[in-house]
Amino acid sequence: MKRLWFVAGIALSSIAVGSDKVEDHTMLVGTEDREMNAAIRQAQASLARFLRINANPPKGASGFKLKLKFKYANGAEHMWVTPFKHEGSSFVGILADEPR
Repeated sequence: MKRLWFVAGIALSSIAVGSDKVEDHTMLVGTEDREMNAAIRQAQASLARFLRINANPPKGASGFKLKLKFKYANGAEHMWVTPFKHEGSSFVGILADEPR
């Protein structure tokens, strides 16, 4: 796992419970993929609620993970980050995925 600081725009988010390690498989998805774009819009719309729950989790809830989009010259990759802290418009955390 790699520790890093990053500023994130609106990103994919999810409430998840489990270990910090994520068994995730890389999938190539085009920018016009309707299902992926709908999932991204839904995640973006629920991000504020997710962050409120993360800040004050209900009894028994733990292992929160955040999926963020990392842009690079030839595209982007979405990776899980856990644990993470929300600091203003930034997030600080540890990658739970290996970058591809």
